[in-house]
Amino acid sequence: MGRCTPEGSQRFRDRAAERLGIPAKNFRRTYAMDGGKQIDLSTVGYGTFIGKPNDEDDFDSYVAAKHLIRSGAINLIDTAANFRC
Repeated sequence: MGRCTPEGSQRFRDRAAERLGIPAKNFRRTYAMDGGKQIDLSTVGYGTFIGKPNDEDDFDSYVAAKHLIRSGAINLIDTAANFRC
């Protein structure tokens, strides 16, 4: 299973600034993770809480997340199990 790495999150931040003109201040460095490593997270993210617990809203949430990921502007998506049905 893949996961976010400090190097990958820094590359994402740099690409967002270079390609989209997103200021570096729109990213925050996290507190130290395992091994003392930190990652850069976008200050704007996406959560899947909003919407009724039905297939239509689940699909709409999926589509919205896909568009946000493809935009290259955010790298924070909260997918807590209690957010969707």
